[in-house]
Amino acid sequence: MNINKALRKESKKSGIMGACIALALVGVSVMGYNPVQAASVSSVQVGNTQNSAQVSKADALFNKGVVLCQQGHAQEALETWDKLVLQFGNAQDPNIQRDVASALLNKGSLLIKFDHRHQEARAAWDELIRRFGKTQNPLIQQIVAWARGALAKLPQ
Repeated sequence: MNINKALRKESKKSGIMGACIALALVGVSVMGYNPVQAASVSSVQVGNTQNSAQVSKADALFNKGVVLCQQGHAQEALETWDKLVLQFGNAQDPNIQRDVASALLNKGSLLIKFDHRHQEARAAWDELIRRFGKTQNPLIQQIVAWARGALAKLPQ
């Protein structure tokens, strides 16, 4: 079953917001995380924002991926999060880094939950850890910890 069909099927079972509401808000419920706690992570501002226009663009891309996921357009959500990582992956602003880290976490989770694409999920989470594994930012450290936990649960 392809990822979009699986998402639509799941969203019919779980209501109007769709199967990936918790997933796309950094909830990653499939990996055992608390979606309520995690959903609040995606809206937290981290430190002082030096470039609000760039932060707004990164937030918009992240949120677009969330909406696409909620609407059952998983492939488009993945592409949107890839665009976010490509465009903002080297940003120094902690709010943009949060969006990039969240996008990589969500990408891996979405690939696992609906398509069982373990290698691609592993690559997304490895990328997240490579980029942000040494951050001192507690919020991004939490996202990295989720990725490490998810990697530990993947079959070898």
